[in-house]
Amino acid sequence: MTIHSTLKNLRNAIAVAVPVVMLLGVVSGCGQSATGAESGAANDADAKTIVVGLNTKTSKPFNYVNEDGQLDGYEYQILKRIDDLYPEYRFEYKQLDWPNTLASLDTGKIQVAASSLQLNDERKAKYGYTDQGLASYVNRITVAKSNKTIKDIDDLAGKAVIASNGDATAALLEKYNAKHPDKKIDLKYGDWSEEQMTTALTSGAGDAETRTELKIAEHNKSYPNAQWKAVGEPLSQQNTRFLFDKSDTELKTKLDDGIKKLRDSGELKKLSKQYLNGDFSEPVEEKTIEF
Repeated sequence: MTIHSTLKNLRNAIAVAVPVVMLLGVVSGCGQSATGAESGAANDADAKTIVVGLNTKTSKPFNYVNEDGQLDGYEYQILKRIDDLYPEYRFEYKQLDWPNTLASLDTGKIQVAASSLQLNDERKAKYGYTDQGLASYVNRITVAKSNKTIKDIDDLAGKAVIASNGDATAALLEKYNAKHPDKKIDLKYGDWSEEQMTTALTSGAGDAETRTELKIAEHNKSYPNAQWKAVGEPLSQQNTRFLFDKSDTELKTKLDDGIKKLRDSGELKKLSKQYLNGDFSEPVEEKTIEF
């Protein structure tokens, strides 16, 4: 075989091999399913991996698996964009249920917890948290849109108010009853489904309930023939946040800076409208009504 023919054969082999390698690269880079852990952006090779625990079981529309089997949701999309901002980090996502979300943070299995989390005294003492809020949770008295008699909390005297077992806002109404024995609210406790609450308020079996403005917007989108509205002043106001290890001040700075950049650019508002059925991206003063 001549040198010329050998070189020609070598060139032909390379010509075939290169497209095959490129094709394999494309196939391996296709979208991953949401089973197990999913990596974020392809950042620098020596980027620091941050494992984010997403409660995908009970925190929809904040975190969930969509119809295509991919991770999705308001908080997940925020985290993806923050990951893109900082090549020195590489976010890896781990699906969890609610009981294991904070438990995994406690044991160091994850570095960030995402589950539409709000602060309380115990969490403030135990965890680090973003100063930048993600979504506002404003709890209000909620009635059917056609209701014209209930306008504030004093109008609930003697009325049937749907209350979920263990609900913190219902506990506020218990305090109201203790201070106003002559205007007691009739709290109807139970493990109410959305369908049952809707039927109760529509039929008149219940006069009101309490929920966040965000949840009212979500309900109204799902039930066009059973619209609800908020009345009276807010019962409580909080912001959802990401939680992480208290000692990781560098991560806190990156998360806060990233959220602020997304808010300033209008991206947070856009994501809120897309996933939360309205703009709930602006932080609120955190407070609880005093009776």
